Amino acid sequence: MLTSEEKDSIVQEAYALQQHQEKLQDQTILPTLSISDISRNIEFIDDETSYINGKVKVKWFDQPTNGISYVRIKANLKSLPEQHRIFVPMFKELLDKIGTKNYKYDVFNDKLLNSTNGLEVSIDKYAYTEDHNDIYNRNE
Repeated sequence: MLTSEEKDSIVQEAYALQQHQEKLQDQTILPTLSISDISRNIEFIDDETSYINGKVKVKWFDQPTNGISYVRIKANLKSLPEQHRIFVPMFKELLDKIGTKNYKYDVFNDKLLNSTNGLEVSIDKYAYTEDHNDIYNRNE
């Protein structure tokens, strides 16, 4: 049990904390960035291109990432049959929620998160028309 003095002390501390939290903060002490801080020159990064099995094009960009590797995989879906295209958004949503041949989803997810920041899937859509059915039919 708290004594009357201890209860009063807690109430006073809570009130002081509330007053401090509601007080207008001095934002001038925060670091700021202005347009003049951003270089107008575009820095192009050199890349190295190689091929896996002579077929899959791979681009390597040497960047200072403190030993962390980032992978971006792109696939051109223009040859995906029409009847399968409706499944692309579902594939995007489910890919990071499936298991593997050797691991159920929860075990695989734990292994994945133990050594990575996870898996993210996105779809970039490029089309010449407003017709949503044409997003994968672009002639290149």
